[in-house]
Amino acid sequence: MRPRMNVPARWADTGETSFVEAIDWPTATIRARGRLTEPAVDLLRGSAEALRRSGHATVTLDLRAVRSADGRARDALGAFVTGVRAQHRELVVLFGPSGHHDLPDEGECP
Repeated sequence: MRPRMNVPARWADTGETSFVEAIDWPTATIRARGRLTEPAVDLLRGSAEALRRSGHATVTLDLRAVRSADGRARDALGAFVTGVRAQHRELVVLFGPSGHHDLPDEGECP
């Protein structure tokens, strides 16, 4: 069994702005912040798969601190969520502070 500890945040080189993910193994929560791009979604996908393989039935993806998302990231995130649900696995996705089920566009955030 994997040790019960948090994993240091991982960085993705997403161009102008950074993306960080932090994994909380005991709660099976992945917290993301920064600019969400297609490579960043790929990091999230790999982390969710690692949590699932370690025995977690439910994974929470916390995107409340994501500052912006480009179109390809939105498409990749949609495909990721659809794929998880098609395999009858549970993925909880938390969106922005307003609670809307959407991510801010690149031009919407300061």
